[in-house]
Amino acid sequence: NITTETIIQDYIFMCFFMGNDFIEHIPSLQLRYGGLDHLLKIYKILQDRYQGYFYLISLNTEFIICRTFLFEFLQELSLNENKIEDLISYTRNDYSRIREAYLSSSKKRSLLTIDDARDRKFSVDWDKYIPPKPKFSGIEILKDYPITNLVDYIDWTPFFHTWEMRGKFPDILENGKYGNEPQKLFDDANELLDQLINDKRLTADAVFGIYPAISKDEKVSVDSYTFNFPRQLTDKGQKKFNYSLADFISPNEDYIGFFAVTAGKGIEQIISEYENELDDYKIIMVKAIADRLAEAFAEKLHQMIRTDYWGYSIEKDVNINDLIKENYDGIRPAPGYPACPDHTEKDTIWKILNVEENIGITLTENRAMYPAASVCGWYFSHPESCYFSVLSNE
Repeated sequence: NITTETIIQDYIFMCFFMGNDFIEHIPSLQLRYGGLDHLLKIYKILQDRYQGYFYLISLNTEFIICRTFLFEFLQELSLNENKIEDLISYTRNDYSRIREAYLSSSKKRSLLTIDDARDRKFSVDWDKYIPPKPKFSGIEILKDYPITNLVDYIDWTPFFHTWEMRGKFPDILENGKYGNEPQKLFDDANELLDQLINDKRLTADAVFGIYPAISKDEKVSVDSYTFNFPRQLTDKGQKKFNYSLADFISPNEDYIGFFAVTAGKGIEQIISEYENELDDYKIIMVKAIADRLAEAFAEKLHQMIRTDYWGYSIEKDVNINDLIKENYDGIRPAPGYPACPDHTEKDTIWKILNVEENIGITLTENRAMYPAASVCGWYFSHPESCYFSVLSNE
């Protein structure tokens, strides 16, 4: 039996594959396409006739870009038998091609043993290297950090990606492909941002710390805690490094930093108000702005760490473009990203910094952060530290 509950569950299922913002379009889709009863009818036709192909159709890359119009597409399919059969045939062939390409690339990829990969690790003469000693040690908490101080640190390019507009800011504002829409979005975002600042509706908090650390192979020890940083295993040739984040920490004496920031406190009430107004546009907009503010806070805090709290860098006349291009010493990788895909490493950061008690960011069972507009990670100071990926290890 197809019920309201089951179709909502399938909406949520599709969100994992088609983008989290898809869920925001449920109310407007119901209104636009004749209400839930009509959507259920279309859904049931496809499920009865084609079973699992419904998901293959909705997941196909040809239609991901059209996800906000998915049910208009399904409505057309439900009335045209030939289009359904053609699409299923295309989808079946397309996925066969994808499988073959994946298997072909997997066969070509050669992996090293861990011992051989360690022989190609990033190497430093640690006996001659003097790690910069922090001006500050322990834990520091920043509560109600002024959001006005973050505005200049916003990287707007990902904001436009939220709206399926590809291009770099500010060039995208004059991109003829999208007409006046980028400028309109930008103006609306800044208007809402000003309103959030003036009304003090969002709160920005941070907790961070810098601690003594030592490394061994792929592990970094901090007091009684250990972080596990996987090493690249892909055979890239004798003259190329197989990195692990642990390579950037001395086995003798060094330091490592941790941080967690959020700019999402207060957003639930704002979203609730927009939901009551059935204003999906503003719901997506405020989430995107909060996300950009959290990333801006991470950028701002990293600069404060480099120049003040750790104090290993002197940065004069540095602008946002320099920061976006990472034209500075040191990195701030995050759990769940290519250099360390394991989200469970967040647990250790949470224990060391006491994140939940200090600034209220919680971790779900799958280690997603709540509020969602939050960022966490590590600080490495070594001037040759860099970002890389271990995703090819499997």
